[in-house]
Amino acid sequence: MPQAQTLVEKNLNAEIFSAPVVADEIARMWSEKRSAIQQIAKEIAARNPKSIVFFGSGGSSAALYSVDWAALHFLKVPVNYLLGPDILSVTPAGLDKDTVAIGSSYSGKTVDTFRTKDFLLKKGVPI
Repeated sequence: MPQAQTLVEKNLNAEIFSAPVVADEIARMWSEKRSAIQQIAKEIAARNPKSIVFFGSGGSSAALYSVDWAALHFLKVPVNYLLGPDILSVTPAGLDKDTVAIGSSYSGKTVDTFRTKDFLLKKGVPI
């Protein structure tokens, strides 16, 4: 009879426990795409945004939480961390051409995130 997994082992193997996936992906992206990330950061800085919003849904939004925290700590620009469905339902008035939006979709198929991206683009928010 196979040995029962501990709760920690089950969580580490569960799709809903995204921390190990996110950490590995962040490390991989930084090692493989550092120059592209730095270029995007320069482009954002050149826009001189009045605010930045991070958005995603479910586990995908977890990928941006640490980035949001770092931005709150290091940037003087106001930063918001919002779930995609919240943006769609509340339609925040402050999201406009002077905001830069940064989204995350772990699977690349998250409907809420894509709908939010389309909504923001229609409002003229740079993604």
